Amino acid sequence: MVFHNAGAIGALLVGIAPAAMMLLIGQITFATARSFVLRAAIAAVFTISAAVAVIM
Repeated sequence: MVFHNAGAIGALLVGIAPAAMMLLIGQITFATARSFVLRAAIAAVFTISAAVAVIM
């Protein structure tokens, strides 16, 4: 394993930045999608990933 003395602040930034970007991309994609099936698929992707994160 490689350790880089990033600390707690660095770990928070590394975790929050990609999560915020994915949330933004998901919201934009969901808002622009017109098909119900596509919206359901996008919602399922976010729901399943959240459920996996809670389980682990």
